[in-house]
Amino acid sequence: MRRKRTEHFPLSRTPWRSLEQLADSWGLSRARTNLVVKALVRSGRMEERESREHAPMSREYRLVAH
Repeated sequence: MRRKRTEHFPLSRTPWRSLEQLADSWGLSRARTNLVVKALVRSGRMEERESREHAPMSREYRLVAH
């Protein structure tokens, strides 16, 4: 039996992304992306953490599986 390979990450293991990366991938402005991300974090569908690589005040986000 062959197993089908996929390149997609399961939602529980999505990579951490900056606000700018999310804005680019979603095709939204940074301001609109910030509003969407804040709503997703409040609803518990997205996690937020301080970025380790960028400026000290920047944050990274990832989706949470429900």
